[in-house]
Amino acid sequence: MRIRVGRLIGYILAVAVTAAIVAVFGGTFLFIMLMMEIVALPIDIITSMLMLRKSELLVSLGTDHTQKGDLVLIGYNLRAGMAFSSYEAAITLTIRNTFYGTSGQTQIAIPVNHEGEMHYVHLRFSLLGYYEITADHVMIRDVLGLADLKKTVDKSVGVTVFPKGDRDTCSYALHPSGGMTEAEETDRCGNDFSDVSEIREYVPGDRPRDIHWKLSAKRDELMIKQREAMSDEQLIVVVEFTEILEENDEVVSEAYSLIKELVRSNVNTQLMWWSAADEDFRRKRFQDQGDVDEAFSEMFGERAEMTEDIDRLMRSVHPEIMGYIRVYSSDGQVKEAVVDGSR
Repeated sequence: MRIRVGRLIGYILAVAVTAAIVAVFGGTFLFIMLMMEIVALPIDIITSMLMLRKSELLVSLGTDHTQKGDLVLIGYNLRAGMAFSSYEAAITLTIRNTFYGTSGQTQIAIPVNHEGEMHYVHLRFSLLGYYEITADHVMIRDVLGLADLKKTVDKSVGVTVFPKGDRDTCSYALHPSGGMTEAEETDRCGNDFSDVSEIREYVPGDRPRDIHWKLSAKRDELMIKQREAMSDEQLIVVVEFTEILEENDEVVSEAYSLIKELVRSNVNTQLMWWSAADEDFRRKRFQDQGDVDEAFSEMFGERAEMTEDIDRLMRSVHPEIMGYIRVYSSDGQVKEAVVDGSR
């Protein structure tokens, strides 16, 4: 309970003034007013305690998942459990991101009612992860406004925030600009992560992204890079977490979009990330697009821990893996690199 000292002093002064007036002037009406002021306090205490005991908080979310930057509707209702109720209350919400281990609090002022009417506010999440939204307690003000009464409620809801959109189409994948090397082409988005087995002339139906622009410019005819898959069994994407939250968001978003694209193209794909809790890499396989969200939901349920040397960890823990795609951040830029695990 938190006493509002100013209001309490005001109440005591009001009773004292009324009592002084009754003592000087007398009169039945003034005496009744004095008795009502005196009785009002115990009545207020009794009704407030009843309301505190019978009140019930309901919290709900419009969805259990959303995309980064989108608005999420959260509904709340504080039922008084009795016809007589207060119109001033406040919920303290604790919002915790389990993926990054961050948390914060916000307070929402709400009315107490007995009709079951829901009230709504919008939340916008700026980082990826699983958010646990907990109403730890509610403060209900008594009718006279003399005190705020605290009630522990412990109501929780959760929402998973996924990356927004698919991979961007890279303009340089269709144009011979910049004169990129083979390694640079492999490291940029929009290109296959596979080995070039031979160079041949262009035939109708070949993909523009497979054009070897440097050689085509020299020969004055379109040449195609004939590719073969890195592995006949699977393609592994390894996410390297960073300590900067915004950069880590970009890395995870890139991995998410890359895997979405690979699964959509029916490529046998796996996702791996370092789990500090397990002291090992977590591995998820994909059969369809629905598996992608499920895998990243599992990732967001853990704490993202930065790894000093992800390639060394891979060689140490999983020496049997011969190659993979590493998604990481370097100098503030998200990159993808094909790693030969046999070296």
